[in-house]
Amino acid sequence: MPKRLDPFFHVEPPVIFAHRGGAGEVPESTEEAFRHAAMTVGVQVLELDIQVAGDGEIVVWHGPGLGNVHDGTRFLKGLHINKILFNTELKDRAWVAHPRLPNKMDRSPQRTLLTLKEFFALVNRMEEELRQQGRPRKLHLNIELKPGRNLPCIDGTSRWSGAWERLFQLLAPEAEKRRIILASARHGILEELRNRMAVAGSRPFVTNLSPDEQLSFGRLFSNTLAGHAFRLMGLFCFRMRRPPATPYALETYYRLPTAEMVRRVHEEGGALYVFLTGLMGFPSVDDQPEDRLAAVLGELVHMGVDGIMTDFPRKVMRILQEGNVPGVL
Repeated sequence: MPKRLDPFFHVEPPVIFAHRGGAGEVPESTEEAFRHAAMTVGVQVLELDIQVAGDGEIVVWHGPGLGNVHDGTRFLKGLHINKILFNTELKDRAWVAHPRLPNKMDRSPQRTLLTLKEFFALVNRMEEELRQQGRPRKLHLNIELKPGRNLPCIDGTSRWSGAWERLFQLLAPEAEKRRIILASARHGILEELRNRMAVAGSRPFVTNLSPDEQLSFGRLFSNTLAGHAFRLMGLFCFRMRRPPATPYALETYYRLPTAEMVRRVHEEGGALYVFLTGLMGFPSVDDQPEDRLAAVLGELVHMGVDGIMTDFPRKVMRILQEGNVPGVL
């Protein structure tokens, strides 16, 4: 019997997503990070976040704070990117600190903050380099639209009100070349995104499910502490909503899904991807000792999850490739 392929990226699961390019191994969200993930590690999907800066520029950055960004004279602690005029205050000046060596501030163009336009140009260059090296492949993307503020009950739509047209202009040519999932943890942003795609008749990008939509899975969530905590969070900041009828990507914390949930997602034509990173206040596992990480990976593969998002793509791929995963042949 042929093995199931991921419905969106058309590769054998689990698909590995380099979260912010591999934020535990390299300076996050930089050219250095994305090159590390795509050219050295060889992941299938690059995960990135985008913000709207104060001047309307769409920037690749998780943020909203700039605490680990240096402008050549100081770390920008206390400043938020949505208040910054990116093109006059940060472009080609801001340098991202290394996650393990925060004071190592080599002035390299591979450590500057990228605009979304620059990121797409980088992805196309890397694909051409891979072709020239005799290892051609497509680099797929998971792009999360951030709300500009981290307050859990802010829907974030106001940050994107003047940026939608620019976003779709940048996405259109890339959608012809690779698979792109558009994601957000804020239901308001997802709803606006889906509505605009429908009105414009543009390419219908696959979207993730908001926490509000994930609540519709109810009893299918695990009975772990994380599962109970997520349901409790739903009483305060989320409102249960039905998922869209079109195929979706359910992206959630690794302790939340169950095999029954995976089956339902697959029956509905979707894919289930898990974060090994910290999420919604829950702790990460990909930075833990390898024996514990390998045990978690074994559980996830056995459960049938479609993909894994990690800050440590090199480590996760090595464990999977070497077969050091309990219970997985």
